[in-house]
Amino acid sequence: RRYALMRLLGFWTYPPPNDGLPEVRARIREDVLRMVNDYKDEPGVLFWILGNENNYSFDRNVNPWSTEEVEKIKDPMEKRAAKARIYYSFVNELAKEIKEADPNRPPRGVYNDIDCFILDQIVEAAEKHGIYLELCLLTRDHYMEPLSHPNTAAYDRAVADAKKLLRYCVARWGYSTHVAAWEYWNEMDPGPPNQLLYGAWGEHLEQIDPYRHLRAVSHWHPSPKYWQHPKLDMADEHFYMRPSTKELFRDAPLAVMDRAALLRKHAPSKPALISEFGILEDNWRPTEHLKKDKEFWHLHNALWASALSGLSGTVMHWFWDDIHKRDFYHHYKPVAAYVADIPFTTAKLRPAAATASDPKVRVIGLQGDGCAYLWLFNSQATWWKLGDGLTPDQIEGMTVVLKGIATGSYQVEWWDTAKGAVTKKEAARASSKGIRLTAPPFSRDIACKVTSR
Repeated sequence: RRYALMRLLGFWTYPPPNDGLPEVRARIREDVLRMVNDYKDEPGVLFWILGNENNYSFDRNVNPWSTEEVEKIKDPMEKRAAKARIYYSFVNELAKEIKEADPNRPPRGVYNDIDCFILDQIVEAAEKHGIYLELCLLTRDHYMEPLSHPNTAAYDRAVADAKKLLRYCVARWGYSTHVAAWEYWNEMDPGPPNQLLYGAWGEHLEQIDPYRHLRAVSHWHPSPKYWQHPKLDMADEHFYMRPSTKELFRDAPLAVMDRAALLRKHAPSKPALISEFGILEDNWRPTEHLKKDKEFWHLHNALWASALSGLSGTVMHWFWDDIHKRDFYHHYKPVAAYVADIPFTTAKLRPAAATASDPKVRVIGLQGDGCAYLWLFNSQATWWKLGDGLTPDQIEGMTVVLKGIATGSYQVEWWDTAKGAVTKKEAARASSKGIRLTAPPFSRDIACKVTSR
């Protein structure tokens, strides 16, 4: 088989430039057009990148810039909109000049054979290894500007171009049962009213996709209005623990349960995922605080909390390269072993009505009429406290009362969450008042399964 390496060309500028200054725009324009003219005939160039997440500098407090005219605006939202107009109008003008300089590279409507071949291999690998994919299909920045102007020819062309791409993707990869969902794009602006757009694309997929793959989007802020959209089948939330999130920054289980509650409030019956997760500074850059967490306990805690949170999967950690370089895959195997036989789709699971006798211990879990799956977490074992050198207290003789479970005989399994193995089995009986369990000694966390005999 033949493989090829494609390149995405751009250049790095840090700190982010002040796009409001004419001299800065002129310098960027000169640099970009020089790059385009130098490399436009290279066969390995896939497309031109006009910045990565540059919108953060006007939409969030990440290396912000401004101008005298913008600072005269008092309303924060109007100020944000003014900066957005400056930035996006500049990028749009620059894109037009790139199009003139490199007319044979249209931003939409062309399918790169090598890219498609690479995705063929990814789908085949997913089928081989039991992985299910949420494929992100559209490049957000190719659509953001025209879709901000409904009832225009540019808007209609963007909608039509996307429909053509959706049809191609369904024809090429829709056969695979390991393609779980089509995600239109990653982290779109949740502000514009795209309800009609998602409705049109959703109806289009209903007509052309015989296997009815799930339909999804993600946004750079929580977007309940789209989690509730009738033509979107999933609710995706991207969440990063940052200092401004206060206690959620220091406590991964608390953060997971906070996001799970928000997702389930607005999408109670849809698949819901925290599909990006990690720890960052408030300016969305890597944080020095993470050096404290040498064993990635925030990942361990977030995985166990999310597995039993009522969401449709565990958190998806964005910094997979750190996990790979430091070989932290061992955090995943115990969770996978524990959940392997949980009847998520048939037991009518609901949040567990369980309380621990020790106030330091939180109980996160799910229960059905004749089963329960519980994770017991010592709140002294957050990544922040462990990083500060705290040794969690040994928890001994603690009891858990589980209510709302059917009366009868049960088998109880206690699980080591680091090894993914059962350490103790015992019998228990539930009365009309529930069932009382006594946990084996533990320091950080422990899990248990309660199943009818």
